[in-house]
Amino acid sequence: MANDKARAMLEEIIIMGPATPSYRVTLPDGRPCLLSTNGRLYPLAELERVAPFLTGRPVYHRHEAGTGATTHIVTADGNGSRVGAIAAAWWQAGTAEIRGSLRVTGPYWQDAILEAERAGRLNQWGFSVDIEILARPVTIAGRTLELAEKIATVRSVDLVALPACGGRFIGATWTPEQRRELEALRAGVLPRPRPATVRASLQRYLEQ
Repeated sequence: MANDKARAMLEEIIIMGPATPSYRVTLPDGRPCLLSTNGRLYPLAELERVAPFLTGRPVYHRHEAGTGATTHIVTADGNGSRVGAIAAAWWQAGTAEIRGSLRVTGPYWQDAILEAERAGRLNQWGFSVDIEILARPVTIAGRTLELAEKIATVRSVDLVALPACGGRFIGATWTPEQRRELEALRAGVLPRPRPATVRASLQRYLEQ
């Protein structure tokens, strides 16, 4: 158990990245972007710029109240418990991801993450950044989306049940059902040339 605990203290994660390849979008001006499931576009150049500033950010098991985020995990130790902090963060150009090392300091979460690893259930959780942005509306394929021209503030990187921007543990792979449902969510935000439909939402799947 001691060796397991030491290993659990540092976990490599994807903080932001394409949930599937279709979540990489090119703007009419040629800039490549990351598309979130909630209709926000992040230019890759801006993600690369901000990546180092995520180092040292706290990691909670939910977003702070009042930020507009509603997806969270409530645990027996109560709201607001701290999972840990981002020990280091960097830009991974080849995969268009912000990656990081999560230092897990909360005893509850050390046990919970270890148990999820053993059970092959790390894909039940993801990561979401709690940020302030400077944004403007853009229209693509007939849909009005929010273009995050600048990430002004990063408050935290939080453990959530339904990440909007592909945040997840390294080694946690989506099931075929999750992939189909992610594609359906993507089609709801920005349709592809061919339609994609599924029977259930990703959130319902993860809450089972």
